[in-house]
Amino acid sequence: MEALLILAGMLLLLLGWVALAGRSWTLGMSRWLLALLLPWFTLLVRRQGYPLWPRILLLLGTLSLAGGLLALQQQQPARFAALTSLASPTAQQQQLPAGTLLGVDFQPHEARLEGRQLRLIERRGSREHKSLRILLDTVPLSSRQLHLQLLPGDSGPWPELLLQRHPGGFAEPQLMRIERDYSIDLHFQPQPDGQLRIQLHLQLPVVWSTRISGDIRLEQTPDWLQAVSLLASQTTTREAEALPEPVPAASAVRWEPIGVEQLLASPGRWEGRQARLVSESGRVHQGLLRGLTPERRILLELPQGGNQVMLQFFPMSLTRIEVVVDD
Repeated sequence: MEALLILAGMLLLLLGWVALAGRSWTLGMSRWLLALLLPWFTLLVRRQGYPLWPRILLLLGTLSLAGGLLALQQQQPARFAALTSLASPTAQQQQLPAGTLLGVDFQPHEARLEGRQLRLIERRGSREHKSLRILLDTVPLSSRQLHLQLLPGDSGPWPELLLQRHPGGFAEPQLMRIERDYSIDLHFQPQPDGQLRIQLHLQLPVVWSTRISGDIRLEQTPDWLQAVSLLASQTTTREAEALPEPVPAASAVRWEPIGVEQLLASPGRWEGRQARLVSESGRVHQGLLRGLTPERRILLELPQGGNQVMLQFFPMSLTRIEVVVDD
């Protein structure tokens, strides 16, 4: 609806402007230049000989365009911001998470936070082609929700995932519902200017062929996340103080803390070592360091029975890193 209003407004404005300029040629050079360069000004003057119906087209086009832009700003603020900032689609696409969805390439064009549902949408033309929806309604509202980390086998409530793909033609759309037992790292970061940054890393079991990772920036932080952010800031200090000191190994190895900067500066020095990573939420992950991704995220390999799970961590989300050092 917003697109129709905007297109209709632009068409009416163009028709009204052309007609007004053409019909004003006989009124003299000064009036013709006014109609050509400042057509909206002719709506305010009277008894100057300007034709009526081109000005009516100008007025209707202006109202339609303004109504469409207002509706777009209210319904889809991210697209409105992209339109008014004149950013190219390629540049915006690079700011959104990307990866693989149900075995095919996934390059979203749009990200939305609708209530407590995070949506990533890839379009083909004006139609929705592929989408991922993360339903946070089932996750209790608490300070933990600012940074959600779950691994296969974890207990507690899980966000429900909806994966949708339209093959095209007359084929039925594919809709997959995943309720638990996947790997997700979802970090909400309200910014001082009112915007919201979201870091997402999602990996599903091999059978689903889905892996999505990247950053999202939204124009505003919803009220429910602002309340959670306040709770999180009050509890972060207490959690850090209550974190127990690591117990040293009883064998010929010992745990030694290293800085995040050390690991980022020389990842090869620590690759293959046993490591413990402590996140902002207080969770401890233990496994083998496997270097950095091209996006400079820390890779940690976790043994899961006969399988192996590779986790990625944003360096800023870690409060402590320890590695095994030979005596």
